[in-house]
Amino acid sequence: MSIITDFTDLTRVTAFLKSLSDGVVTNTEAAVMEAGRAYEADMKESSQTPLRTGQYKGTIRADLERGFTGPVSAIGSPMPQTLRLEYGFYEGDNYKNGVDSLDRHYNQMMRPHWRPIWDFNLPTYERIMFARLLKDVKMI
Repeated sequence: MSIITDFTDLTRVTAFLKSLSDGVVTNTEAAVMEAGRAYEADMKESSQTPLRTGQYKGTIRADLERGFTGPVSAIGSPMPQTLRLEYGFYEGDNYKNGVDSLDRHYNQMMRPHWRPIWDFNLPTYERIMFARLLKDVKMI
């Protein structure tokens, strides 16, 4: 019994894997930032986002940060009402007893808008990232 081994496609596979690796490394930051910008746009356009006009909406933005594990798209708003809108703010709460830094008392229900939009659109952000990561990769 003889076994015939054909390695003609092995070089094609290794070349493809090298191309894949190089493409992913080259496009990682761009992929993360494109997905971050898509999330930023979704936040600004969503009907769930409270205060859809004005300063709060205008300060929502995505920034690229470089960490130890790779690039991260940090999306948020520096406005002081961001957490209060997302999680609520109550008189009897342990969080500052419902009083802000200007001694204003709040009894505000939560209006989640960051996490629901993220959860709903996560498959879209994944597709954006994969499309960008594999943009220049071609099977030889």
